[in-house]
Amino acid sequence: MNKIAILDCSYNNSTQISNITNLLSDFLTSNQVNVQIISIHKSRIASCNECKICMQKNTCTPQKCFHHDEMDDIMDAIEDNDAFIFLSDTNSIFSSNDVFHKFSKRLAGYYYWPFGTKSSTHRKIIHDKTSVLINYNTTLGLFNKSYTTSLKQLETASIAVGADPVATLTIKPSKKADDLINEYYKEIEFCAYKLLRSLKKAS
Repeated sequence: MNKIAILDCSYNNSTQISNITNLLSDFLTSNQVNVQIISIHKSRIASCNECKICMQKNTCTPQKCFHHDEMDDIMDAIEDNDAFIFLSDTNSIFSSNDVFHKFSKRLAGYYYWPFGTKSSTHRKIIHDKTSVLINYNTTLGLFNKSYTTSLKQLETASIAVGADPVATLTIKPSKKADDLINEYYKEIEFCAYKLLRSLKKAS
């Protein structure tokens, strides 16, 4: 059975965010997929101090931080799953929220960057996994550039773990939780469907 992890990197885990993850989980589970929802905001993750210790060993296996906090378990889950849904909310212009920012910086162990060299090398030479990127954007269309910037940040995290995005979706909040699901129901399920299709093509 295929395994898909929903990486919930939202800062404000609102009812609408929960409804989105529940809809995705229900759809995937009904299609015989093992779904794991990982709530990053609930995880004990230390901030990266950019020491680069995790980037020194020359291996294709991602290296864990010396902090050995719950990011270790998240990295194990990432390696164990076949595909991902990266979900994050954006409530500031052109920048990720603090939860996603902390999580993404701790993906440094997916790169090899020995001291004294100018640039890093991606450990995941072969991208054999796929992803869907969902941006819950509360800027309400005032700054459309924030849509593409936020999705680009999600894409960078996805590429880091060796997963190529097959679909992206920006969702704007609704005044009522049910209104959001009714409005985006087909788009959310279509993204999940594309992720399922990518798994079938890989198998």
